[in-house]
Amino acid sequence: MSLCLGGCNKATAVAGAKFVGAAFATAVAEQAATKVVEQVDLSLQAPHPPEAAEPTWNPGSPHPSAAHVFASQTPGTWVTKAGYAWNNPANAAEGVQWQPRARHPQHAAVLASAQEGNFVPAAGYNWVDAANSDLRVVWQPGQKHPNFEHVIAADGEGQWRAEEGFRWVAPDDATNFAVVAL
Repeated sequence: MSLCLGGCNKATAVAGAKFVGAAFATAVAEQAATKVVEQVDLSLQAPHPPEAAEPTWNPGSPHPSAAHVFASQTPGTWVTKAGYAWNNPANAAEGVQWQPRARHPQHAAVLASAQEGNFVPAAGYNWVDAANSDLRVVWQPGQKHPNFEHVIAADGEGQWRAEEGFRWVAPDDATNFAVVAL
């Protein structure tokens, strides 16, 4: 770029270019500073972002840090998966543990087995399908009680009777499964 229109020597042209370059650099710096100020001013005028919204409560979603715990239907309330119980109901941070023989919350005749994560039919019941794909059970009259000898499932669901050749020790006490031979 030449500032001389015909009558300058090389030294004058270089000096003029340096002056114009310095003036141009100053103008660019001032313009950049103005843009920064404008950007700052614009950011001050911009509305503040809204406060972080509360996370959406999703019933059934897993707890972010506690295994075997999920969101209940009530916002802010956590519940254990079937078969698990709180180590300390007053302090959820202490976690949960598997509880063999605990009743399944949606299937009353299904119990937590000794093996964590598995379920078994309650006494007197069998799985509807052998694959046990849906935890459905059916009452099985004639099935032996797993804990009381000579006690078998009666025809009515949930009812028990003494095996042939035996009688109840306390027939009026539905919680006493003791039998004696006739």
